[in-house]
Amino acid sequence: FRRVLFRSHNVSFETARAAFDDPNWVESDDADPEEDRYKRICMHDGQLYVVIYTERGTRTRIITARRANRYEHDLYFG
Repeated sequence: FRRVLFRSHNVSFETARAAFDDPNWVESDDADPEEDRYKRICMHDGQLYVVIYTERGTRTRIITARRANRYEHDLYFG
């Protein structure tokens, strides 16, 4: 299931994970009634991505990732 979700957005799991290394990331809450989710806007290899994730104990679970839209570009560079 995870690979299908990432493939539908043309972002590999490895790219989503590597995007967490961006020291200039911007983050906000991502509304979900079931769990605390976060939306991180981050740069990797010259591309801007949005990674939705949650914390489960000591682990970070990446839910999905995609390229950032214009609004998210503005948030990151603004």
